[in-house]
Amino acid sequence: VMRGYSTQSAKHVKTVASAIFTHAQQEGWFNGTNPAKFVKLPEMERATPHALSLQQVAALLPQLPRVPRLMAFLAVMTSMNVAEICGLKWKRINLTAEPIIMDDELLPPFMAGIRQQWYKGEWGSVKAKARRRYVPLPKWAVEELQQLQGREEWVGPEDAVFAGLGGKPLCENAIIQRHLKPAGKGLGMPWLSWHDLRRTFATLADQEKISIGERKALMGHGRAEMTLHYTHVPSQQVSEVLERLSEKIITAANLKPAQKKVVAIKRAAVR
Repeated sequence: VMRGYSTQSAKHVKTVASAIFTHAQQEGWFNGTNPAKFVKLPEMERATPHALSLQQVAALLPQLPRVPRLMAFLAVMTSMNVAEICGLKWKRINLTAEPIIMDDELLPPFMAGIRQQWYKGEWGSVKAKARRRYVPLPKWAVEELQQLQGREEWVGPEDAVFAGLGGKPLCENAIIQRHLKPAGKGLGMPWLSWHDLRRTFATLADQEKISIGERKALMGHGRAEMTLHYTHVPSQQVSEVLERLSEKIITAANLKPAQKKVVAIKRAAVR
């Protein structure tokens, strides 16, 4: 710790050193007392958890460029973590009013199927079965995604929705350092992180009286009070509540809707 390591890092070093001496004792290479046991570490200081109010979300969104704004909105309104947002592929979002086929299963209208994530520059499956889920896409997000789908490249089924240079998913750390942190600091929220945005979903959902079982299913938590399956589909009631919450945020943020003409063309083309 005196060398500038965090308490957590120092704890890892202590654990490794202790394991080395323990192994040496077991092999008969060392007969003394394990010196690591005498190393005392300061108490770990954990970051204070935060969640944004509806008003804070509404103040934040206009401060962000269009794509980071949409990603932040999805984190708040769908409970997806940033690895899942970056790992979204076009084939796993349904922007139409009809079910579509996704990987040999039906993807309900206006929903995203969470099946992969982009973490530390690599594709991977979601960590647990409970995280294989469907999340409803509010109308504003659908319209913004349809606009994004109108770009010139990286719109194939296997392409990342939030693609950057070379088609690779955007870097979550770059977005938070370039956009989220500066915006948060300007709004008196220097602690703002992707996890805070996801935690906001749970807080707002609780305020909107969404059941604990539905909240856990939407967030991909395995220990839900109700039986969960990876094909869990949010109820119509939950989708309607989230839509009303979305409208409150968009209205408070004074964000302009996407061009209706383009949206209509996109819907007709998919059908």
